[in-house]
Amino acid sequence: MGHEEPHAAVTRIDDALFDLESRPDAESAQALFDAVVDAHRLMRTERAIELDALAEALLAMVDAPHGLDASRLGPLINDVTEVLLLCPAANTRLGLHLRLAGSLCTAAAELGDAPTTALARILGAEVAVRSGEASPASELPTESPAAPAALARLRAWMSGSRVDWADALTASSRPESVLVCAAHLTSADARAAAVEAALQLDARSPWASLALTACDMGADDALASQVLERLALEPAERARWLFRTGRAPEARAIAESLTATPVFSKESFFAACSGDPATDVRDGAFLSGEAIAAASSGAVQLEAWARDPALAPVLGPVEDLRCSCGKLDGWRSFGRRCPRCGVEVHLAAVRAARVGHLVLRMPVPHPNAVGGGVSILSSLLGLPPADVRAIVAQDAHVVSGVFGPELRRGPHADGYYGLRNFLESLDLHTLRELLYNDLAAGARPRVQARLRARIDVVEAVLDAEPPLRAEYFLVSAVPVFHDEVLRDAYGQILSAQADATVGADPVGLGASLNRAVGALLEAGRRLSVGGAVGDGELRSEP
Repeated sequence: MGHEEPHAAVTRIDDALFDLESRPDAESAQALFDAVVDAHRLMRTERAIELDALAEALLAMVDAPHGLDASRLGPLINDVTEVLLLCPAANTRLGLHLRLAGSLCTAAAELGDAPTTALARILGAEVAVRSGEASPASELPTESPAAPAALARLRAWMSGSRVDWADALTASSRPESVLVCAAHLTSADARAAAVEAALQLDARSPWASLALTACDMGADDALASQVLERLALEPAERARWLFRTGRAPEARAIAESLTATPVFSKESFFAACSGDPATDVRDGAFLSGEAIAAASSGAVQLEAWARDPALAPVLGPVEDLRCSCGKLDGWRSFGRRCPRCGVEVHLAAVRAARVGHLVLRMPVPHPNAVGGGVSILSSLLGLPPADVRAIVAQDAHVVSGVFGPELRRGPHADGYYGLRNFLESLDLHTLRELLYNDLAAGARPRVQARLRARIDVVEAVLDAEPPLRAEYFLVSAVPVFHDEVLRDAYGQILSAQADATVGADPVGLGASLNRAVGALLEAGRRLSVGGAVGDGELRSEP
């Protein structure tokens, strides 16, 4: 039989069914049983058996076992329905599967606990899923004349205490549908038992969401409230369920708490140079591109910026509890991201707390690292401020010399990448040791003052929290805040990056980005300290 073609297996089942109908005895039933067993084996390997024939055969055996051994028939039902429901079923077979489920209920006493798993699978994959998982039982498709009676038997059977919900949930490939079916077709006591079984399995996701789904489908707000108190849900999910159980003020309080604290300090990033390099390092205005991206809600691209000037997919909706296209809205969708427009349903105030980020195509020196007299970069490199300004202007570049950094006239072939590579190779612990050795050698007072100033900067970098590295004094990404004051500066950065084609001159790209980042920081400093983020749109045009 292992090599029998699928159509031959179906023919054998049809013949056995005909024989059983014309001669309903144990021999005919056993022949049908053997045909189903062989078809089940073939289905396991080829998945090409006609499913209706297999389901009809199961139905015939369950309706009239004709002396078949329940210890053999029960496991076969479970195994066959598992394979049966792994294959997508058309709605035209729903009535057939409802009949099978109803017959399993009728035969439960004879078959013991064996049909529990099969019943859970049939209900989960055929009744709840095919009805959209959200329709009450009265709206389930009933194209089969036997469907209403089957549903009545299902309700009666599942409302009893004999259902082992933990077993049904763990055995089913669609546990969420089993719980939805529990909500549709059971009594309040049975629904509570199903929810409790889910919570006992695991009080975290996904069982937590499944338990709440069952409560919601059964419109059992009291049970859902009890479940909520036992679960550690994400804030957005908790707010969603609080609203659905009639606790709207608590839901709004959670939502507002998510908008209260900005994830990124605008004032820190745009802080002006203090004139003291060590102080500037300790103020924490220097972050790696990775740190900025980690705090961000999403990267900003020129195409997305032109398509949606409000950057709603990154920063949040412009209207409370509504995505941009209107597909999702209200508290029932809170915290969910629209699959069409990509906007998360949230309070519009969240835009003030969120930040996006722009990844630069080339890192550029941070203005605060080169500004003032003795700057951070001049302290790290051991070069006069004038030389550092020449490096920033790309009139010169730095290389490793025998006695430390050396200046070479002209720009580096790779633009600012040359400076970044040099800073990445800088061992600050070794540099600190060398500076202390020079200080101990007894230099002149003026030299000692410069050495102490350099040591202060190096130690400030080494002691910084979060940790700093020398290359962080180059800007590789900038945060994107929603504010009118900044829109033109962001536009300059995006335009500079868009103008740089593949193979473009890195020196020219570096110069354009350096000017654009400088303009962004200058615009940011015009923001009042502690001022609210504006609600205007970010646009690429003035």
